[in-house]
Amino acid sequence: MFPIHQFQGMHPGMAPAPGGGPPPPPGPHGHPHGPMVGLPPGPPNQLPPPTPIIPTTSPDNLKDKLLSCLGADDPVIMSFSHLSMDDIKTNVSNLIREGISEKVGTNKKLAVSQISATVQAPEVMNNPLRIRLLLGELGAAVRDGLLGGMEVCEALKELFQLNGENLTMELLTLYDGLIGHKDHKTCQEIFTVCFQQIDKLPNTLTGSHHRLAARLTGMIRKLLDRDTLVMPPLCSYCSLMIEYSKPDHYPHWSVNEMFNRYLGTFDSLIHLMTVENTEYLRPVIGHSYNTPTAWKLDQSTLRFHTADPNFFILRFQGPYAQPQLDLMKYTLKQPSCRDFVTNTMLNLRSGKGTVCPPLDKVYIQLIKDAVGVGGEGGVNSSGRLRILRNTAGEIGSLFVNRTIDLKHVWETLYAEMKRPSSTLLASLTPHRDYLMWTINSSLGLYLRMFKLQKKNFFFLCEVIKLLYPDPSPLPLPEPSPGGVLTLAAASVWTMLATRSFDNPGLQEPAPVALFDHISFLLAPHHTFPNDFTVCAALNHVHNFLINFASSPDSTSRPLRHLIDMICSSSNTLLLPGNVTVLAAQVPIAMSSLEMLTSHTKMNLNVFITNHIMRVANPQNTEPVSSCLTPALLETYGRLLPFPEVDCFCLNKMYMNMYNAMMNANAYPILAGLTEMFIHRLQYMHQTGIRVTMLTHLQTLSQNSQQRVGHQPQLLYLSESYIVRLMQLFSNHDHQRISSSTQNLKILSTSSEEINKIFLLSLAREAIVSGNRNTQLGKSFFDFMTHHTPGWVEWSPMTSKHFPPFIANYITYHPQNNPQQQQQPGYPPAPQSQPPVNLPYLVTEEANRVNQHGMKQDLAKHFREKDNNNIFLCLMLRKNIEVEIMPAYAAKVTSSWDAGTMKQQLRNLVDFIVIEITNSKGSVILFSKISQILTNFVFNYHIVPFDTLILVIMLRKYTEQDAIIAFYLVFHLLVKRGHLKERVERFLSRASPEFWKIRDWTATHIDYHQKYPEHQYFVKSDFPGSNQGGCNYLPVYYTNLCLRFIPVLDLVLHRLIELKPKNNREWLILILKTYSGLFAFHDTPIRYLHDTLILYDSILSTPERELEKRVLIRCFLEVQPYKPLDVMTPQLVSYVTSEEGRWEVSRTYYTELLKKMNDALKEGADILGHVNWRFNEFTNPACLMLYLTSIELLAMPPPPTPPQHGDPLTAHRLAIGHKLVETAMTSRNPEMYNTVSLVFSALPFSFSKAVFARIADLLADSTQFYNGTTWSSTAQSLLLLTHSFLQHCKNDCVDYIPEFITQNSTHLQTECQVVYVFKLFSPFLRHWDRNTNTRKQILYSLYQVMFSLLSENSASNPDLFVDFMYFIKYVFVGDEFKTLLERHLPTLPTDVASKLKFCGVEKSD
Repeated sequence: MFPIHQFQGMHPGMAPAPGGGPPPPPGPHGHPHGPMVGLPPGPPNQLPPPTPIIPTTSPDNLKDKLLSCLGADDPVIMSFSHLSMDDIKTNVSNLIREGISEKVGTNKKLAVSQISATVQAPEVMNNPLRIRLLLGELGAAVRDGLLGGMEVCEALKELFQLNGENLTMELLTLYDGLIGHKDHKTCQEIFTVCFQQIDKLPNTLTGSHHRLAARLTGMIRKLLDRDTLVMPPLCSYCSLMIEYSKPDHYPHWSVNEMFNRYLGTFDSLIHLMTVENTEYLRPVIGHSYNTPTAWKLDQSTLRFHTADPNFFILRFQGPYAQPQLDLMKYTLKQPSCRDFVTNTMLNLRSGKGTVCPPLDKVYIQLIKDAVGVGGEGGVNSSGRLRILRNTAGEIGSLFVNRTIDLKHVWETLYAEMKRPSSTLLASLTPHRDYLMWTINSSLGLYLRMFKLQKKNFFFLCEVIKLLYPDPSPLPLPEPSPGGVLTLAAASVWTMLATRSFDNPGLQEPAPVALFDHISFLLAPHHTFPNDFTVCAALNHVHNFLINFASSPDSTSRPLRHLIDMICSSSNTLLLPGNVTVLAAQVPIAMSSLEMLTSHTKMNLNVFITNHIMRVANPQNTEPVSSCLTPALLETYGRLLPFPEVDCFCLNKMYMNMYNAMMNANAYPILAGLTEMFIHRLQYMHQTGIRVTMLTHLQTLSQNSQQRVGHQPQLLYLSESYIVRLMQLFSNHDHQRISSSTQNLKILSTSSEEINKIFLLSLAREAIVSGNRNTQLGKSFFDFMTHHTPGWVEWSPMTSKHFPPFIANYITYHPQNNPQQQQQPGYPPAPQSQPPVNLPYLVTEEANRVNQHGMKQDLAKHFREKDNNNIFLCLMLRKNIEVEIMPAYAAKVTSSWDAGTMKQQLRNLVDFIVIEITNSKGSVILFSKISQILTNFVFNYHIVPFDTLILVIMLRKYTEQDAIIAFYLVFHLLVKRGHLKERVERFLSRASPEFWKIRDWTATHIDYHQKYPEHQYFVKSDFPGSNQGGCNYLPVYYTNLCLRFIPVLDLVLHRLIELKPKNNREWLILILKTYSGLFAFHDTPIRYLHDTLILYDSILSTPERELEKRVLIRCFLEVQPYKPLDVMTPQLVSYVTSEEGRWEVSRTYYTELLKKMNDALKEGADILGHVNWRFNEFTNPACLMLYLTSIELLAMPPPPTPPQHGDPLTAHRLAIGHKLVETAMTSRNPEMYNTVSLVFSALPFSFSKAVFARIADLLADSTQFYNGTTWSSTAQSLLLLTHSFLQHCKNDCVDYIPEFITQNSTHLQTECQVVYVFKLFSPFLRHWDRNTNTRKQILYSLYQVMFSLLSENSASNPDLFVDFMYFIKYVFVGDEFKTLLERHLPTLPTDVASKLKFCGVEKSD
């Protein structure tokens, strides 16, 4: 081997002499080794031709030709050859160039591989000169463009595996020559090779290693040079981070400092992309879905997720890069958090065995917190019990989904408890019952689900010994459900100690402290005098039973007692609808259900499901078994909201039951089960189960003539339930529903009213959430247009409140523009019938009827030939003349399906409006029509009352027609006393807190006995009706009052849309008359909040202030948990006093935000008596957030309007400024999160104050910059802005491009530009739903950046260069290529040269 320094300065054809001495003198023709073999020797002292002719070469023989040509340097051969070393070099060059010329694709790669094989030949490997010659010519071919750099690098990569210092050095020489001459991908490949070679160097370098290290460091220095920039800087940064991010893999010391220095040059970019204040950011479960990716954490580390395929591995520092254990612990403490944790934060696949190890640590801390909350009080300590139950349920649902490893958690706790220096044992001993109840709650289910052996959990017995060292037996607890906690340790011990097929049992006695408890559990209980005995026995026995619900032999006495209590009775009960069921009316108390272990609750749920399936079996012959008992249904409904029950494929379970009952025609059971689900579904926070329910209900209503045509009661109730469910959808639900066309099944193919309800729900949530996504719901609109074209017909007073993407679809739809050409993106307009003259048709039909002599013929005529669906119009006209209903009417109405009934009602409403308009508002005619409609509903039972009002409120009206229709509704609701009397009776007996009621069925039956309901139009109480052909279904929950609540929501919205001179008295009277129903509303606070936002521009005017006050008071006063108690005195005085004054004190905003901030703290409970499991909000923070938003929306504008601009906008902006100022004055990072959450629940007019504050700061350099760094005000505003963008709605994001453009004149200095970049850049990756807006934001930032760089005033231009490369490779690719090419000539030369790779195609 030859030292590298001896080659320096030599002729290419000269090699050192053996032994390292000077080279031998040149031989003939200037070559030390003589001529080449293969050519005839020429005359002495005569030169050969200048360019020897070489035969045409192909890749197949290229290696042989090269070897033959290279062999000419042999001294013996050269002594007879006329070729010099330059000639040999020329021949090799010609062979290589001809071998690769005119070759493409595979042939060119084959040629390069032949050259690589030539290098590996022994005759070449052993001759350094030949290696240098061959690789040198190969490099020249690359530099001349005959070969691609990547092709050569890939072909020669394997040569580095061969042993040979000369070969490695020559290869590095070749690679070094390619740096800067070819595309950046070649440089990246060379960079990778350098990594591999530098890693092979030993820690202690010898002489030869020093030379190799020097060559490698020199090459790496050239590759990382930020001035020449031979490859995109982000690519080299990523290569370094990926290479050395592996565990125990560190760079060699010779390049370590260089790498760290280079990585440090990106610290400015990393700081630019880092979200600040992350350690204080907290989501609100049930609300924080605006930017779901902002809460995404890495499954393995719980760090904020940044290393996804679309994001570079930036080396983040500080709190943002730390595991977010506190954030996860805070989230898991919130009730009903499983969906947010698994789907939003961790993206875990439910039930797929995706284990998240860091959650074990969080769970351990949760257990410590759960058993340590409260004082030294007894087992009924409310704070400890509340957190304990929630922790056990949520964590139980997580381990059921295979997300955490409970065994590892308990082993870790045990190891920490027995450590001598640990204080954990001493702190847990006072709360040992809580800890053991937590273990007992999950242990049985954990063992059964994963088929684990009990002997692997014997260490829990050691835990019990440590916690229960008492020298004497502990007394039995008080006989209450809470006393079950005390027996948890005894239950765990007996389960592990008892021998079984999978358990050898314990050989040691139980602790003395548990003697009496174990004796109590093992004693045979023949009677169960109280709930305590039942719960204790159930929790104990289910630690041994695998699945008692599916095995009759494994049923125990406590289980049989429980089953008999809810399923059996010696008496019978007559439910509304004259349906007899077993008189089991009292469900299991909530206090008992809460103290059952997860295993017990799961098995009880499975038993009830199996029982329902067994009763639905057509082969079942048990007496009175065709219907379910009220106690069974209510117990089932109380079990479903528990998280450990909710996680067990509730959606699939319901689908199985539905299919079984439909196949068995078990309509009584199907009706009862559906009724229970509808009245309890708002407490199950899963979009999937709601979509499934809607799909099945739509199937029922659409198959009315095929399968369930003989059950019109079920069809009518189904449509009522559909309306109720659609109004439950939140924006998060709509986002999930609209993402799949499979969810089109939730829409109706026959009822335009149902589809209009869906559109109203979508429009409301789009406005409240600020969603301007034009594609949201597009496929749903087309589906509705195809099946129910009438859905696009809306009154102008309603459609003007729609978001733009809905309003544009409706406005430009061909059906609303018959003269306009077909618009792209719209389905063809249906062939509509010409306008129908209803009065003329009714008159003609009346004349035709008078000519018939037989009433039987009339019934047949209207059943078969009423093509215009005007029978109800005809009956109205007839009753106006003579108040009597003909006998044949019952036979006609009995033939209608739901679709026919709706069309009859639509024509009836239109006919009424026309008649009253033609009579010029005759009071007598109006009174008669009101009385006739009342008779139709309450006397003849032809028309369901809620359906009638629903159709009236959803018809398309002019302003004058709307006054007539809505006054008719007001007359029916207030002037006529039928519904009002029913509501008063219902409110006097019923309670909205159903889980506290021992016997809801008694109240339910009492109401129906007073006001029996004929729930469908088949059975009509007038002469000639068919009384015998009606099969009524049992009614367990519903009545007209409850079914009317969703319709009342529509009534309130339509009345608000009317001008105040028309609706003030109507709206206020309806609110005061029916305010008690709002206590039974599914989502009263959310509905009030959404209404105030949707109609903010109407209700915030001075002339509508009274209606707004009455609206807020009527909703808040009647709620059983008294939300007014946690609101400010100013709001309470404003909505309850007659004057309606609002006096804002100096500390008002501080006190308001402090209430909200306290609700966000761990363990906070602003309303201790609220059962969050049965509340529309699952946690105190969410409730307080909406109450705070309602309070700010309720604040009236000042009496003196501003001189310029809109008064309401100025008022909202002023409130926003107060909130911003309060937060920034506090200097409390938690308050920034609180204010940001409040802004996320308010309209954009409030949030605009944040942008206005940023603009003011940028405009005033004295507040912005203190000479060296940003001012404290600027830093506080930065923290507030980042918290704001973490929570903000879509409309705030949409405003950012406009904001940057408007304030571009203030962005003149580098400090200002960097500040704006720092404000918005960290959140670019979170706005994946707003890709168009993100591009607009980036376009605005690019314009600002180019303006700064073109002035050559940036002190750190590399920051902007790195930023542009970052944006290119992460977000936009080549979309900004044109913009870059337009601005590059205006930039300084050094900056423009560094951006040369920004124009490379994305595929490169």
